[in-house]
Amino acid sequence: EVSSNLAAAEAFFEAYNEGMHIPVDSPCVAATKAYYNTLPRKPSQPNADGMIAFIDHMVTNTGHREYDPACAEASKAFFAAHRAGEDELMANLKAAKAFFREYRKGTKIPADSACAAATFIYADRIKKNPSFPNA
Repeated sequence: EVSSNLAAAEAFFEAYNEGMHIPVDSPCVAATKAYYNTLPRKPSQPNADGMIAFIDHMVTNTGHREYDPACAEASKAFFAAHRAGEDELMANLKAAKAFFREYRKGTKIPADSACAAATFIYADRIKKNPSFPNA
């Protein structure tokens, strides 16, 4: 079941990364959220909230879609880490590293990035903040 869920999630994000417009009233979005809400074991709350924020943001952008290569690389790295059996913390780290690798190349991050929206929600939900020099 886990590999099927991962494949479905990867296909969803791949379609988004390729520029496919996913309507806000899409049955796929509704099914994804309903399925997620019934999972017996969810990811951490910050990750869960970030994922829902990402989905909500990408489908409510009134049809405007701007490719975000840093976000695409981050989502690929996140799913690859999960597929390899890495834990959530390592998947997050690998996604962040992929994002910054793209950013350092000079990639432009769209002002209305779904990744940025998810990151802000994730950071807001973390209960244990980094130590002061790292915050």
